[in-house]
Amino acid sequence: MVQLETLVAEALRQSPGEQRAGYLRGVSVPGFIQLLAMERKSVVLHLHNPLGREGILFLSEGELVHAERGELSGVQAAMELLGWDETELRMDGARSAPSRTIHQKLPVLIMEAMRRKDERARK
Repeated sequence: MVQLETLVAEALRQSPGEQRAGYLRGVSVPGFIQLLAMERKSVVLHLHNPLGREGILFLSEGELVHAERGELSGVQAAMELLGWDETELRMDGARSAPSRTIHQKLPVLIMEAMRRKDERARK
């Protein structure tokens, strides 16, 4: 298992086509994605949560451009994935998204995902 600090450092040095994997601890999915966005990285993130669910986030030059989660895609998938905790993460080098389905800015998506997560927790 790769430590978070190592995963982040390697992500920022990553060359196209390289793969890094690790368990995301101590930082949220939105926090990690914000780091990649600030560094303007183009990566594909494969997420697996403890419940066995899987999803994919595509970043292009730091922008979240596409997400997939089961039958969901685009903003709906991104909203769910951004709310996951204790996520296992595999990061692939730059690969084009099948299509651009997300046009909102990342901070807007994160705020909405966190609002929805808070609402679910209250129920």
